[in-house]
Amino acid sequence: MYLLDVRVRQPEGHWQEEVTKMKSRNPEQQQKLHNRLESLRELLAGLEREIEQKEGRNDIDDLTIHELKKERLAAKDNITLLESQLETNVHGTQSDE
Repeated sequence: MYLLDVRVRQPEGHWQEEVTKMKSRNPEQQQKLHNRLESLRELLAGLEREIEQKEGRNDIDDLTIHELKKERLAAKDNITLLESQLETNVHGTQSDE
């Protein structure tokens, strides 16, 4: 039996563009950004569990592990980017008051 593993892959730089567009948007749109951040954290946790389960198994090739680790790194980068943008928006809003 084969398991279907579906992940949405975005072009390089996609999340940076999305964050830039959402930089100074209304609270509803900021909530969407927070929701995206949470979904990325869930993806990261799932990838970490999957890597841990597959590492050291003889029936999993090194390329599969490498691809999972690459996805994990991309998720971490996107989380860092979103967190910094959200922090910038909070500090920017506070300094404007």
